[in-house]
Amino acid sequence: MEPRQASGQNLGSHLTNKTHQWDTPPEQTKDLLVSCLISPATGQWNKEKIRDIMPFHEERVLELRPSAKGARDKTIWLHTEDGIYIAKSGYYKGLQADEDMGPALGDIEMEGTEELLLRGFDWNKQIWRLNTGQKTKLFMWKAMRNGLPVGENLRARNVNTTVRCSHCGEAETTLHLLFSCDFTIKVWNLIPCTQTIDSCLVQSVRSGIEGTKDANCLPPTGISSGPISPWVVWSIWKSRNQRIFESRRLTPEDTTTQALRNAREWQTAQIKTPARKIRSQTRPPAHPLTVTCNTDTAWNRERKTAGFGWLFSTREGVRMTHGSASENTIRSALLAEAISVHRALQHAKHLGLSHISVASDSQLLIKAINRGIPHKELHGILHDILDLACFFSKISFRYVQRESNVIDDKIAKNALVTLGLGPV
Repeated sequence: MEPRQASGQNLGSHLTNKTHQWDTPPEQTKDLLVSCLISPATGQWNKEKIRDIMPFHEERVLELRPSAKGARDKTIWLHTEDGIYIAKSGYYKGLQADEDMGPALGDIEMEGTEELLLRGFDWNKQIWRLNTGQKTKLFMWKAMRNGLPVGENLRARNVNTTVRCSHCGEAETTLHLLFSCDFTIKVWNLIPCTQTIDSCLVQSVRSGIEGTKDANCLPPTGISSGPISPWVVWSIWKSRNQRIFESRRLTPEDTTTQALRNAREWQTAQIKTPARKIRSQTRPPAHPLTVTCNTDTAWNRERKTAGFGWLFSTREGVRMTHGSASENTIRSALLAEAISVHRALQHAKHLGLSHISVASDSQLLIKAINRGIPHKELHGILHDILDLACFFSKISFRYVQRESNVIDDKIAKNALVTLGLGPV
């Protein structure tokens, strides 16, 4: 994880933590803080210092938007939009890193053929994005990674060298338990599917999961959507455990019924009860002094430049005045939209407006402002927008369709033209 705005962080550690992106800073800067690169007067980056200390990374630093009003430092996870770490994103990032680097020759010799069989396996399509329960997804992931405590794995770890298949007495492997055992074959044959599942032909756990993913149940079962295979392998596993630990001998018919029941119950639980319609109330009339401010942005993706435009109008729709600006080193269209709103509020404050309604066609930005939804690119500028909003007696932020922002869109594009560039 990396601080997006780290005014109080040690500069040397901040730069060397990402050695593949930042060169080692000069010796004399090792005790400096990031705040040393920010001008106290403006709250923005001090370009001269950045050029002196890290000239090769000037553009990259300037793309980061610090808060001019002293937003607190925040540690964020770069691989999610909101900057909040979740185990799922960490797992995907780890898989991506493994795929990018590839295994070393020694790793291949140690891992044997199992890891080689997983090459090219689409984890999202085959497991994580299936319309099924989370526990069945996790179970299939463990099966694919050969992480189930079956007899073969217990013996390899010297935990229990005597465990064999509880149904037929043969050596218990993941493949045998889920697809090849006579007990398991009967279970698969009893599942009423639109296509025949012949588990006898399955040669690996991977081929079994891939080959049964698209099997859907026939209508009389009450299972209308999603694959049945995750529930089948889960029920086979539960039947195995009940036989070993509870001495309960479930038949293939019992196991099949259990799989169908679990799938049906899970799908029924996913059906959302329609919310009661609330009788719409008449929107209270706006304050007589309310001024509408429409904002928009024109952003050049290649040059990372943006033009900002805003238009003030009365409650009756009469145009009052407008403003525009342009900036370089704007890393995204979303950040540009936020800067446009901030610039418009600064103009409104200068005009002495007290009641204002800000309208933007960026739904993500409006949600971030109204609901406090975090976003890794908006940490600093969002703090400044909310700080500036406290100046007004009454202020609101609302989303409008793009068609409502035609005039300020032209203003923003003209502002971008002043930099000699057009929007992309």
